[in-house]
Amino acid sequence: MIARPPRRLARQREQWLPVASVTVALLLWELFARTGVLRASFFPPPSTLVANFLGLLRGGSLLQHLTVTLGRLVAAFLLAALPAVPVGLAMGISRPVQGALDPLIMILYPIPSLAFMPMVMLVAGIGEASLLITAAVTPFFLIAINTAAGVAHLDRALLEAGENYGATGWKRFLKVIIPGTLPHMFTGFRLGLGIALIVVIAVEMIAAKTGLGALVWLSWQIFRVEDMYCGLAVIGALGVLVTYGLQGLGDRLMPWQHDLLRQKGAA
Repeated sequence: MIARPPRRLARQREQWLPVASVTVALLLWELFARTGVLRASFFPPPSTLVANFLGLLRGGSLLQHLTVTLGRLVAAFLLAALPAVPVGLAMGISRPVQGALDPLIMILYPIPSLAFMPMVMLVAGIGEASLLITAAVTPFFLIAINTAAGVAHLDRALLEAGENYGATGWKRFLKVIIPGTLPHMFTGFRLGLGIALIVVIAVEMIAAKTGLGALVWLSWQIFRVEDMYCGLAVIGALGVLVTYGLQGLGDRLMPWQHDLLRQKGAA
């Protein structure tokens, strides 16, 4: 029988594995660029990008682009989440609402967000509003679908227990349905936030003069590849931060979910 490593040691290995893989990739990039395997003018060594990154940071341009992108990301996410949560709850609770909205969502969801941009511009005009609405389309569908799935997968025993304790009507909705749906809802939030970041960057590349996407695109156009890679690195770091930040928020709001997973792992 193979002895299993202690859980704490296994957890530490899981935590360090992503750091190790990124470090190895950067070291290989550095080696290949220094030895000529990669063309340094296209793939400059990561060590040279650090000084360029600090220069952009001191000059203030990188912080300006980052602030603009963050503002757009928050606005697009809220524009998607605020209507998507009630729509998803309504779909999960009411069969007529689900029957009416399901076909529309199934038709529109597979369409890439950027494909809606010309139509959005016809309604909202060319400007910031069109950018934000375009970035909110796919996250809206993701959050609504996951919220509806959370309501549909509520344990019947949980609903019956709530009724036995007097949770009916609005109390049932607030005390049982909402807490029981939160795990699925936060899954939709994480997916929606990630997609919103991708679409915001893409729209900035084609229709904006500021933001990290615009920085990457303009840097490529004038062949400032160091600035381009710095912008890409910040986008990647931003994606990690917002995703794990939202996960941490979910753990705080749903401590019972964390305890349940721990109990399942110990079983």
